[in-house]
Amino acid sequence: MFDLASYLPCLVNRIGVRPAAAFGKRLAAHDIALPMWRAGRVAQERRPTGGPARSGVLVELAQAGARLAQMIVPRALHYEEVALRDFDRADAEALKDVLVRVHDNIGALEEEGRERARRSA
Repeated sequence: MFDLASYLPCLVNRIGVRPAAAFGKRLAAHDIALPMWRAGRVAQERRPTGGPARSGVLVELAQAGARLAQMIVPRALHYEEVALRDFDRADAEALKDVLVRVHDNIGALEEEGRERARRSA
């Protein structure tokens, strides 16, 4: 029988939703919504990193954003610290590496969707 509680997407969602809800309340005290935090809205300027396309952009903080980051980043790190409390450093890094690999693997679903759309067009 299918066990939703042990289904990987369900587990990942549960892991993400719980701290996001709590951290979102902390951010709201600074008039920042969680999507703004995730998107780096405190940024003044974005520019290419100069590395491979997947390496993203370098974000430079505006002065006000830098002050907010000084207050908020330690709180964000505390949430991570609590989540990884029983992990040694190697296990915590391995978990992060695995989650990045899972995220990258799931990107194949987007390509499958594009391919289906091309075939049906």
